Amino acid sequence: PDTALSPGCLSRPSRPSAATASREDMPPVALRDYQSAAVEEAAQRNLLVVLPTNAGKTIISAKMIENVLYAENERGSGKKIVFLAPGRALAVQQARVLEEQIGPLQEEPTSVGGAAWRLGLVVGMGGLGLREAVRSRQVLVMTPQLFEKALIHAMLRMEGVALLVLDEAHHMRGNDRYATIMKYFYLPCGERPRVLALTASPVEKAHMVEPDAATFRTELAELEGRLDCAAWSRRVPPSVVPHALPQLLPFGRAAAPSELVDGVRRGLARVWD
Repeated sequence: PDTALSPGCLSRPSRPSAATASREDMPPVALRDYQSAAVEEAAQRNLLVVLPTNAGKTIISAKMIENVLYAENERGSGKKIVFLAPGRALAVQQARVLEEQIGPLQEEPTSVGGAAWRLGLVVGMGGLGLREAVRSRQVLVMTPQLFEKALIHAMLRMEGVALLVLDEAHHMRGNDRYATIMKYFYLPCGERPRVLALTASPVEKAHMVEPDAATFRTELAELEGRLDCAAWSRRVPPSVVPHALPQLLPFGRAAAPSELVDGVRRGLARVWD
């Protein structure tokens, strides 16, 4: 069944009310040095964060979202934070990480705070549910298809977004939803949101075939242009992402193709018999 709204109500130790929370009330999220550096850089300009899988890119976005929430709510702007993930399962996963990492999202807001610090998970809903989520939640985790729908039907304006996070940003290809959102809604916008894009593989198919230096630079520059972001990366300690290190795997003599074919034939013969 389609998921409706997820207001951020994971069971956690008691915290101050979200509507009255201040920076001093909330325990800091423990960031590694490279994550702190990414957050600092993202506060200054639109950023495409390129780090290996499991290096904590979502943690970086959580801290950035928290900082923007404090700033926007202090100004009373009422602007939204939108986190896009290409796929329902990934959106659900990332919403849970944000709830765990951003303390005030775990609390039900008071009448004083209104929509402040409320998270809405928007995956596979109809228009009515989408409209309600946009109206009543300040942090929206959604698929790009539904974000585009909200923009097309004027449920939300790009000018009303303070921070736009694009997870798996390498999907910015051709007429992909990320590409159409940036082209038709972000670029024409008079008051653009800050953009934080996340990816482990900024160059298409680089995980399959290593590109030459010229191809890599060209494709990376094209992605930066489409995202309106500057690429940023840091070396991640091997202890954090051991899977990203080159590995030599011992193996015995490889079977000749004819031997493999004969083995398959024998196996099929046993099944048929």
